[in-house]
Amino acid sequence: MSENMKTFTKRLKKIDKIQNGGMFSAKRREKMGRKPLRLPVFHLLLFFALTYCALTGTKIYLAKGLGEQGYTAHLAKLADGGEGSRMAAKLLRRDRFMIFVEDSL
Repeated sequence: MSENMKTFTKRLKKIDKIQNGGMFSAKRREKMGRKPLRLPVFHLLLFFALTYCALTGTKIYLAKGLGEQGYTAHLAKLADGGEGSRMAAKLLRRDRFMIFVEDSL
């Protein structure tokens, strides 16, 4: 066997050793098993709460900027539109939290 072939074989053995026992090898992954899926419930709740507060702030900003009658007219105009406009009208209508925050400002 030539010198080049010996070094080539040596390198192949080294690569095989790394692949079979390395960090990402199939044997290692199989041994470690699968981690159970953990749902970040707190993060989801925080995301929804912050989104709701941001939406309420936007609604209050619109209501203050357009005035009472202007805001009501805007909602009526949205309610008469297409499907997306009707959904926007439902989201932008006054709710208890918006009224509470609006009164406290």
